[in-house]
Amino acid sequence: MPTLAVAALIALAFAAIAWSPVPARADAGPKITSGWYLPFGFALGLSIHGPNVSNGFFLGGEVSYVYLDVERGFWIGGYVDSLYDFGAEVGRFSVGPEIGYGVFGVDFGYLAQFGDGYRHGTSVRVVLTMAIAAIYGRWGHVFGDVAEHDFGELGFLIKVPIPIDVEPVRRPRPGPQPPVQPQTQQEPQAAPVPVTPPQ
Repeated sequence: MPTLAVAALIALAFAAIAWSPVPARADAGPKITSGWYLPFGFALGLSIHGPNVSNGFFLGGEVSYVYLDVERGFWIGGYVDSLYDFGAEVGRFSVGPEIGYGVFGVDFGYLAQFGDGYRHGTSVRVVLTMAIAAIYGRWGHVFGDVAEHDFGELGFLIKVPIPIDVEPVRRPRPGPQPPVQPQTQQEPQAAPVPVTPPQ
């Protein structure tokens, strides 16, 4: 896939998240409650390298285990991901903690690069997420004797959250019912007395 096409896909992903409609009603859509979730999915995007390595696109998968506090908008957990960089022709694997508030998140941790030998490294990623879609930027550093030590990623991530241990959905209680007015019985009216006209 050409680099320009990957950049176009990422731009469309940014636009889709930015212009995604927000439900008008608070109870619209599926109910998300606080608890532990197992999101998993795939990632694609553009890898950015220096003059010694070609830029290109990457494709991979990711799984997380996070606790979501719906009332505070806070989430924390850990992630594992693996991808192949078609520009550098290497694979990468990373694992570490992640933390976020609202739609913003950050993760960091151990990075391994393989394909030209096994290399150790580290990475930091900033995430903007909404529902099951997210866009992110990552910086990574690889140690050792390699053609390039630092690289970047601009990616689009789709992850489906699987509930593991979550709170039950609390349905709103119905309000008090208006009192029932007793029906009054109407008393029968007396029949009219016939009037005899004078002769």
